[in-house]
This record gives sequence, C-alpha cells and structure tokens, in this order.
Amino acid sequence: MRVLMLSGDDLERWMLKTLCTHIVVVRKFGDNWEPPVPWLDILWGMKPFPSGCGLYFNQSIGETSPDAPRLGLRVMSCPGIVGPTGTNIQLGAHRFALAMIAPTAQQAPGSALQTQYYRPTDFVINFGKSEVVYSFGWGDSVTPRRIGMSWAPNV
Repeated sequence: MRVLMLSGDDLERWMLKTLCTHIVVVRKFGDNWEPPVPWLDILWGMKPFPSGCGLYFNQSIGETSPDAPRLGLRVMSCPGIVGPTGTNIQLGAHRFALAMIAPTAQQAPGSALQTQYYRPTDFVINFGKSEVVYSFGWGDSVTPRRIGMSWAPNV
C-alpha cells in the first residue's frame, strides 16, 4: 500500500489558475476578460473558497471509464450568469469539477456538481494486490468521503 498526502486547497487553486489561464488564452469571454478580484484573492491564498465552492468529484460511483491517457478542460457556465462559473477537468479516466458558484438545491439532475462528492478526503485506487491512497487535507472542516476505485488496464 502506498499513501500520498496532498493539499486539497492547493489542488483547488491549481484548477482555478488553470481555468483562468485557459479563458485568457482562448479568449473564451473576449479579449478583455479578467479574473474577478475574489478569484484572485483565492489564488493568492488571501481568502478561502466560499462555502459550497471548490472541488467536486464528477463521476458516478460504479461507472467504468476507458483506460486512456487524457487531460482535458471545459469551462462551466450557468444559465443567467455572464462569464465562467467553474471548470470540468479530466485527469486520465477521472473527472473533477471546480465550482466557483455554489450549487443550489434546484441543481439539474446529472449536473457536474454532485454534492455528495464535494471535497473528497481520500481516493483509494486498487490494482490487483496493490493499493494507492491519495489523501487530501483541507484547511476547512470537511465531511470525510472516501472514494474507492479499481483499475485494470485494457488488454
């Protein structure tokens, strides 16, 4: 068994920085878009993410994914809101979302922001007799959520 301890807060800030860079480079919201000041305060560690904002594991439990190396980013937006509201990032077979606006109780079914997977504390990946645990620490108090995954390469 191998355990890797990571900062969940740093992961969220990396996702936010990647989102802002992507928007500026591809000019998704025009030539003059700039990150909102509250986002910059978060990036520089001056303020935490607002309640309900941050990392969501964006995959259904029991869902299988193809075994393919992948890195992808999509900008999220919400009806009635001008500008970006977060991002979906794919790392390998796994999908994550970063919400910059907290989801509401009226969230659409199948939304990228599945509240039961907000700020997970552990990802346990099993491969045969091996196990790797990615353990995320959070500056704020979070409900412990352990997500187990099995990995088997395509043959």
